[in-house]
Amino acid sequence: DWAGDRTPFKVQGPSMGMNVSFMFDIPMNKKGTVSFGVGPQYGFYNIRHDLAYAFNFDQDFTTLDTPENVGAIGHVSAVGNFIQVPFEFRFRTKGWSHFKVHLGGKIGYLAAFNHKSKMVTDEYTMVRKDFSTPDLNRLLYSAHIRIGIRNWALYASYNFNPMFKNEQSTQLNQFQMGLTISLY
Repeated sequence: DWAGDRTPFKVQGPSMGMNVSFMFDIPMNKKGTVSFGVGPQYGFYNIRHDLAYAFNFDQDFTTLDTPENVGAIGHVSAVGNFIQVPFEFRFRTKGWSHFKVHLGGKIGYLAAFNHKSKMVTDEYTMVRKDFSTPDLNRLLYSAHIRIGIRNWALYASYNFNPMFKNEQSTQLNQFQMGLTISLY
């Protein structure tokens, strides 16, 4: 989802995404209850919002408007793929069934972004993809937290930089909430 000029939790859904990380655990004490984690990550998001994009290529800005103002457009999603390097401080209790808290941040690069619209009528279905967002912010930096027991944790992340660079653009900061599964 996102926060900013558009109200959070108002997207149409389902808005799904996934992050896959390969993190190295670097213990900071002999008991292993405090450590530092770092490693590569791949992720993608698909935010279905059903808002109309308006691109201004002369002044390089992007706005989103309600379908009532621009006509019916069908399903619209913002889709992106990214690579990042997360780093986190990890705290946990001793034992096999440990309680854990991971506080961290990520820096990365948005590899692709497109807006995908789908119009469905009685007569036809039309799908259109557009990769020409003029002021897309490809640099990503965020903070995150994971709280859980053993291999399971609740996850929340917030991007500090907006999706679009230009100040005239609709200002949206992406956030994620979900469940993490640690294999080790």
